[in-house]
Amino acid sequence: MLYVGIAIGLIALLVASSGLFLQLSALQRIEARIDTLEQELTKPKILYALKDALNKTIVVIPRGAERPPGIPDEWTVVRSPPERIASFAPSITATLFKIGLGDKVVVVTKWDEWPPEVVEKKRRGLVTVLESIVEPEVEKVMAARPELILTIKMRPEKLKKFEELGVPVVVIDYGDSVDSIIRAIILLGRVTGAEIKAQTLAIEIRNNITRIAQKVSGAPRPKVFWLVWHKPLMTAGGPSFITALIEAAGGTNIFADIPRPWPIISKEELIARNPDVIILTESFRESGINSVDDFLKLYPELKDLKAIRDNKFFFVSDAAVQPGPRTAWAVEQIARLLHPQLFAVPVPIYATH
Repeated sequence: MLYVGIAIGLIALLVASSGLFLQLSALQRIEARIDTLEQELTKPKILYALKDALNKTIVVIPRGAERPPGIPDEWTVVRSPPERIASFAPSITATLFKIGLGDKVVVVTKWDEWPPEVVEKKRRGLVTVLESIVEPEVEKVMAARPELILTIKMRPEKLKKFEELGVPVVVIDYGDSVDSIIRAIILLGRVTGAEIKAQTLAIEIRNNITRIAQKVSGAPRPKVFWLVWHKPLMTAGGPSFITALIEAAGGTNIFADIPRPWPIISKEELIARNPDVIILTESFRESGINSVDDFLKLYPELKDLKAIRDNKFFFVSDAAVQPGPRTAWAVEQIARLLHPQLFAVPVPIYATH
């Protein structure tokens, strides 16, 4: 009986020891997992790895994070969301305001006129205003202490100084199609921490353009000449944003076959192609072209163009040729000019003869 008791006691001791061992093992595994999680949490996070319009690699990391190890020096690191943004183009500024980042914009250009909030910020001196982006005003920009510079395409050497001073630069290209505009908006959202709003805006633009395209789909497509400049005559060729607008609005750009974005054309070419509609922007009024009569003073040989004879010589807002958040709006304004019979208000007040 004594031996049985001893045996039972030994078994109990072994079981207890085994349980303790199992508990210790479990604790060790938990501690190891905690160590792993801590390493994961402290390891620099990469939110996105992207390519900008110059094919430069952009690495987006959380604000306050250290530059991840192993990233090549030539890659640009953006800490998101930035608190101070410099915009070197009206199209970029308009997009930033539309996706809720207007309060972060500290540098704009003198050409920024939309939305009204940016005009007010300029009036009150709340933003630095650049007089030139062809030759970036480095000292002026740096005085505004930007954490991120967003710009359209320009020669890389013009932007190098900013990166040498420690400010990341991302180049945005709205391109020559609706799809490229959508991609540019989403890229802006990703590098600024506003991707959800950017995605929402992109969907809204695409849906509205689809709606307009469906509305004009059954109508004849007028032949359109878009006057980009008058001395010499310059127009929009195939690879241009304007051609994309015309096509989406239910028209045909008569010079879409030219494989250059802004070709110079002759009066003879224009007469031979004989457009149904001529469109130019309001900015031509600053050059003394306020009506079709002013245009014919420069080019009397064009008086027999169908567009002139039918009084289809239209001015549109300069905003119509600014890619970005108002692209669908621009398509609709052009569609109203080309297909007035399909819209309740045939010709908007900002598109006049």
